Amino acid sequence: MKKRLILVSALLASLLNAQGIQNYQNFGGNFFPQSPNSTPFAVAGKYPINMYRGVPIINVPLFNEEHGESNFTMSLSYNVKSVKPSTVPTWVGLGWNLDIGGSITRIVNGGVDEVYVSGVVPNNRYSYLDNYSTLDNSNWDSQSALQNYYSANLQVILQSEPNVVPNPDEFIVNVGGLTGSFYLNEKGKWIGRTRDGRTLKIEHQYKFDYVLPEKTILGSSYIGTTSHNLKRMLYGFAVTTDDGTKYIFGLDDTAIEFSSNPETVDLSFNPHIVPSAWNIKEIIYPTGKSTKFTYERDERSVFVVNRSGNRSYYSQGSSSGSIGNSASSGNLLALHSNRLNNVFLKKVEGEDFIVNLNRSLANQKEYEQFDVPTNEWVPPYTHHISAYYNFKHWYKLDNVTVTDKAGKIIKNIVFNYNNDPTDRLMLNNVTINTIEKYNFAYNSQKLPKYISDATDHWGYYNGTSFYESNVNLNVPQDQMKNIFLNVYPTYKVPNLNLSKAQTLEQITYPTGGTTTFEYELNDYSKYGDKDINETYLKIYPTSTNEIAGGLRIKKIKSCNENNNCINKTYSYLNDDGITSSGVLPYKPIYLLDGYEPSVNLSFWEFNYNSFQSLKNEDNSIGYSKVTEIDDNGGKKETYYTNLEQTDYKDKSGNRYYGWLSPILFKQLPYLSYSLMRGKPLKEIVYSDTNKISETTYTYTQQTDYLRAYAFNSKQFGQVQAWGPWSNAGGVSYGALLDAHNINFNSSFLSQKKTVFENVESTVQNFYNYTYNTPTSTWKTQSDGTIYVTNYKYASDTNNTAMLNAYMVGVPVGQEIKKNNIVLSKTETVYPTSLPTTQTGNLLLPLSETYFDPQNIAPSTEITYDKYDTDGNVVQFTTKDDVPTTIIWGYSKTQPIAKIEGATYDQVQPYITGILTASENDFMPPAGMTSDQTETAMVEALNIFRKNPALLGYQITTYSYDPVIGVRSITPPSGVKEVYKYDSNSRLERIEDVNGKLLKEFKYNYKP
Repeated sequence: MKKRLILVSALLASLLNAQGIQNYQNFGGNFFPQSPNSTPFAVAGKYPINMYRGVPIINVPLFNEEHGESNFTMSLSYNVKSVKPSTVPTWVGLGWNLDIGGSITRIVNGGVDEVYVSGVVPNNRYSYLDNYSTLDNSNWDSQSALQNYYSANLQVILQSEPNVVPNPDEFIVNVGGLTGSFYLNEKGKWIGRTRDGRTLKIEHQYKFDYVLPEKTILGSSYIGTTSHNLKRMLYGFAVTTDDGTKYIFGLDDTAIEFSSNPETVDLSFNPHIVPSAWNIKEIIYPTGKSTKFTYERDERSVFVVNRSGNRSYYSQGSSSGSIGNSASSGNLLALHSNRLNNVFLKKVEGEDFIVNLNRSLANQKEYEQFDVPTNEWVPPYTHHISAYYNFKHWYKLDNVTVTDKAGKIIKNIVFNYNNDPTDRLMLNNVTINTIEKYNFAYNSQKLPKYISDATDHWGYYNGTSFYESNVNLNVPQDQMKNIFLNVYPTYKVPNLNLSKAQTLEQITYPTGGTTTFEYELNDYSKYGDKDINETYLKIYPTSTNEIAGGLRIKKIKSCNENNNCINKTYSYLNDDGITSSGVLPYKPIYLLDGYEPSVNLSFWEFNYNSFQSLKNEDNSIGYSKVTEIDDNGGKKETYYTNLEQTDYKDKSGNRYYGWLSPILFKQLPYLSYSLMRGKPLKEIVYSDTNKISETTYTYTQQTDYLRAYAFNSKQFGQVQAWGPWSNAGGVSYGALLDAHNINFNSSFLSQKKTVFENVESTVQNFYNYTYNTPTSTWKTQSDGTIYVTNYKYASDTNNTAMLNAYMVGVPVGQEIKKNNIVLSKTETVYPTSLPTTQTGNLLLPLSETYFDPQNIAPSTEITYDKYDTDGNVVQFTTKDDVPTTIIWGYSKTQPIAKIEGATYDQVQPYITGILTASENDFMPPAGMTSDQTETAMVEALNIFRKNPALLGYQITTYSYDPVIGVRSITPPSGVKEVYKYDSNSRLERIEDVNGKLLKEFKYNYKP
């Protein structure tokens, strides 16, 4: 039952007893911004870019290196949604992100999970990580449970008390193509999921009495030093994916970024300084190989500013005034700053490569004088901020070099910028090895200053400033209310031309070809609203299509170097061809009003930012249908899961206790199904004359939600006096506590039905929902034939070694049936304990077993007899009992010889020469050039092949240009092929042993 309650609390001497913990309200909020370089990882990790949002994927590849399970990539990606006045550019320019490495970032819910506060007993009173068990009971969301929790923790609402309730933070993972989130549940167990629903194993580590160093401005230089002691912090995480790959984040002083607001007390514990990003430190693969990342801390903190504003009014009998927990009457312009302590990626080291990143201070636009408020900060920041504008603070990435382990440069990637002190940092071009050059052209309209309020509902530039037009707003309350209700929204209307300011419009490629992007404003024909009387989000239609902020792609034009062009245009209309398929999650609401008859209270409150927003999302339009149309009349229609569909509507809290007024209710979170929205429901492909194919998708959902409380309150009236006692006459509080769920699961594809040229086939998927792994796939063809593929995992075979290593998603068995008749059955045997004689301490396959479908008799197809310490197979034996030995050189990164018919022990006495030569070729010793080591390597391989002791074996040998590729292959026939590369590390020629050209490659890059 939903109850109405308004609470009137006397503020007596308890106010004075709380002074030791005052001003900690902020660590209960979720505004802990990340650095400009970390923010794109958080955004992409939570909101993938796709056509459901009308945003195209724009990517420039820079480097890629694959070795078995390890795959390192580096690229540039562009997100047009990030181009708005408040955005500080990353170190590669506005809108761009360098996709290298990754991080864990967090969204704070209800309070910083690990916070310690001095002056309260116990110090972890407000820490969710220590008090999660509050939610661990079957009646956690009952009316009585809420009432009891409120009475014990929130009965006396003080301006000095943080309104922190048990609500787990969300930790967002984005690294190397892996995206997902994790939380601590009510049982104290970390629960993690990738964006496609696979499970994650999470381990955390604390650090106590951490010291954060910082340089400050003394006089006219950064020569001051200070430090901040954090009593307790989350120092880092180990995230293991279901294939056993482990990602280490943080756990190093230089790999953690911090965000803080201007607290003025409790400097001993500093709970306002919060770790905001834990950067990837190491990736450890099941083979034992790893990729390592090195960072350096910029001890000069930087400030970011956000804009807010409010006005309010209440009347209660003879009393009237502003709403809030302070004597402030409200301010149309309030600037708040956060201090960031950032780190920068310096080096990446893989098996056979090193990436070095070099940065310098950017001569770009900074915050203007007085943009960063000085009154919020105390010494040593008072002088620091007043002199802050005399320095440059943001960095640009100048170049990235990729070398082999010997230091030979394989790629030199240079970034060129406008570097204009009056403008944001813009990436003009990227050049790779002076040959490949990507040029970028942007809309010429300039963005205003960072804190401009000339923005639309979504924060994009629109050129109209309410504050500048109403800076001295002083009119009667009714008239003021009308201005905020009806006039203010007119200042927030999107403007297409200004929304395009400084957005990417064209890429010119090294070949001379181009891609041109044409944008238009988003629109919608339905929107959501939180209704107290509705269980699910209420969806309302609009009378006409309404425009929304931010840009979507309208047309992409791709031309080759001869100006032969292909155009793709995009439509976002429903099947009727008239109404937009866009759905706005929540229509912005800036003024809330109401009346509480029980105490004769009427009120209204205005906020610069919308009261109603989608929990942890950016309130972007999602499209239920997107049509891609090509020049020839062909098209592809894609229908997406969206808010308008019942299964994907957000849901209100399970229970509420308190004053159920819209002014409180609309600011509390709903159960969000955002992870399940934006997936294809149907795809139809047409030629210019007829339908070619239609594919429909069906999904299943899980309901193993997390638990959380959320709280909101409003104060009406102010304390009249402060002293030995306080007069609280006429002071009232409205408070609302809710119990709600948090969804951390994606939906799972259960069926895919395709009709291609009138021929139908269906694929059904079944899952083990403990680890969200597919257990079987059923494919039904048009003639009724059914193919079934069944999978087995470590949990099915009770392989404790694999389970302990969290290799829970690695198939160890597969069976294929046709109409219930077994066609094939295979199993991969892994160790059940370590160490073993074959794999040592690594969990690697021991053998592959095949079952004959006629009699289901097993036979071992291949046995992996021996691995080296780096997880490379050095000997295997086939079912014919023929051994094969592989010799790994170049610091165990490449196979240099394959000997068929011999065991490793038979070959080992003769491999010293080729191993030494390959190591010299990998890292040339002093006095030798790479050409000399290459020649020596080829000679050593020839000597090896001709060794009399090996003449009875089939031998294939290989040499390499480390990081670049294979340089020569000599099969048992002795007919060698030579591979030659150009200065940009691209394969240019394949020749025989005599230098005769076998194949040539042309790239035709334009200068």
